[in-house]
Amino acid sequence: MKICWDNLEGLRYNSQKDRWYRSSSIFKYKDKCETCGEPFLYEIYIKNPRFCSLGCVKRSGKDNPMFDKHHSTEAQQKIREAHLGKTASKETCEKNRQSMLGKNLGKKHTEETRKKMRENHADVSGEKNPFYDKKHTEGTKNKISENHADFTG
Repeated sequence: MKICWDNLEGLRYNSQKDRWYRSSSIFKYKDKCETCGEPFLYEIYIKNPRFCSLGCVKRSGKDNPMFDKHHSTEAQQKIREAHLGKTASKETCEKNRQSMLGKNLGKKHTEETRKKMRENHADVSGEKNPFYDKKHTEGTKNKISENHADFTG
């Protein structure tokens, strides 16, 4: 949907994002139309119930543009370098701590729940263990040793 410059009623402009807003639509400025050459606003997307009132998209699972994709090693290195040396402020740490409180902190499981947890816990001791009576090969032992060299000193 295009909007000409004569019909700007109800539009708000956000200079930081260079976007125009009207009720449930977001528009972006285009310098000129490919047909007539006139500048106009074009609609980027229409908000729907998945979006908050600020226009943020809740992207989880298949809606996330990175779903089932991975960063390249170069991109991972850039991200790593960008985050090196950064630490969260005390306020941020406290907010994170407070958000985790109440999840189950200070609560005790009832006896009934504890009984269910005991019953449903997989017993993999002794002969029921999938690795029972097996041994690592020398190559596997070397790989484990190499991977744990940083931790053992």
